Amino acid sequence: MHLRNKQVDVDPCCPVCGEEDETIEHLFLRCHVSRSCWFVKLGVRIDPGTLFTDFMREVLQQRDSWVVAEVQNMIYCLWEARNRWLFEERKFDFAMVIARTQTLGIVAPVTANAGEEPRHGKATWSRPAASVIKVNVDASMGRDNLAGFGFVARDGDGEILAAGSKYPSVASSSTIAEALGLRWVMEISSQLGFRRVQFETDSLQLYYAWKKGTGRSVLFSVIHDCISFLSLFDFVDLSFVRRQGNACADFMARNASTLSDVIWIEEGPPGLFCLLQADLLASVPVLS
Repeated sequence: MHLRNKQVDVDPCCPVCGEEDETIEHLFLRCHVSRSCWFVKLGVRIDPGTLFTDFMREVLQQRDSWVVAEVQNMIYCLWEARNRWLFEERKFDFAMVIARTQTLGIVAPVTANAGEEPRHGKATWSRPAASVIKVNVDASMGRDNLAGFGFVARDGDGEILAAGSKYPSVASSSTIAEALGLRWVMEISSQLGFRRVQFETDSLQLYYAWKKGTGRSVLFSVIHDCISFLSLFDFVDLSFVRRQGNACADFMARNASTLSDVIWIEEGPPGLFCLLQADLLASVPVLS
């Protein structure tokens, strides 16, 4: 648009969709590819009337530095993909943009005490041992203390075995929501016949509370319920992964209000599959 205003003869239409003039709002917020990226990656629905400056102002006011970093990451990848489409005729779709964001290595902040193991928690999803099923779980807090839960279960080859969501549940804090999500998914996993399970969370508070095991609070009451499920399994472990390594469960939790109470067997909702593919590629063993 700036070039057109300077009387430079260029096509003002979006080179991706060709439906509207390519403004900063259209490219990053309104084009169907961009809208799909925001929804699938972060569960964000963009209002068509949102100005880019207002969007960024709201993002920068977020207290979660990981969210700010992910938004900046997405904007960079959208711009990069647009230029490759325009100048190199490379395919431009939301799955490729999201896969690209997974390669840039944003590190989620954690608050563990110095020297403790989770501070060096993995930043990407990793495959479990051959005989173990990894179940990633996450919770998302909304208004009125309503939380949504999500999980994705995969085997040692990275193949999806099950995925599910639950909404709504009432939780007094995000950590309580994470614990309630763990309790829910442990029960679901036992019903699905999983016997050797590695549950994985991006909640550092939940991880430490699980390791501690006892205490006097609502959180430890929920953890005690989780412990009561241990007899249903032959092996159980809880591991910590940084948030970008929990992207699939995060997607299920963030969209739980629209996915509702559904369990998918060996499949999941359409928006999940590009995230599964990104995890699969990131977890390929390195040959020495």
